[in-house]
Amino acid sequence: NPVSVFATKLNQGTFSQMDFSIEALNRPDPITDNISSVSLKVPMFNGGMGIVGLSMAESGKDMAESMAGEAQEAITFQIIKTFYQNLLAQEALKVSQEAAANAKTNLDIVQQRFDQGLVVKSDLLSAMVHLTRLQEEDVTASNRLILAQKAFNMLLGDPSGKSEEHTSELQSH
Repeated sequence: NPVSVFATKLNQGTFSQMDFSIEALNRPDPITDNISSVSLKVPMFNGGMGIVGLSMAESGKDMAESMAGEAQEAITFQIIKTFYQNLLAQEALKVSQEAAANAKTNLDIVQQRFDQGLVVKSDLLSAMVHLTRLQEEDVTASNRLILAQKAFNMLLGDPSGKSEEHTSELQSH
C-alpha cells in the first residue's frame, strides 16, 4: 500500500528527495516497520496499599514467630507434665505394692487366728477380698505406669516403649 509506505517512511524519519518521484510514490519498494518499545507503568498513588501490605506482612511474620514460640512452650509443658505423671505413677505403684504386701501379711495373721478358732470365717473372707481388691489396684497401677512411660517416651521421640524408672523423687509438703 503506497500510502502506508509513505506514512511509515515519514514516521521512521527515512523519507528523502528520491521518494517524491512519481514512480516511487505509486510503486514503492516493500518496507517493514519494526518498532520496539518498552512501557513501564508505575502508579503515582495507590491509596497507601503498599504500606498496608508491608505492614500486614510484618505482622504476619511476627505472628508466625509468636506461634512457633507458643508451640515450643506447649511441647515443653507436655514433656514436664508427662514426666511428673510418670513419677506419680511410679510412686502409686510402690504404694499399691506395699498395701498389697500388708494385706497379704494381714491375711496370713487372720488365717492363723481362724485356724486357732479365734476369728470367724467372715473375717477371713473379708481379708481375702481386701487382698484381692488391692492386688487388682496393683495391676491397675502397673498399667498406668506403663502408659505413663510410653507417653513420656513418645514425647521424647522414642516410641520403642522402653520402660525406665526415672530417678527424681516426689516430695510431699
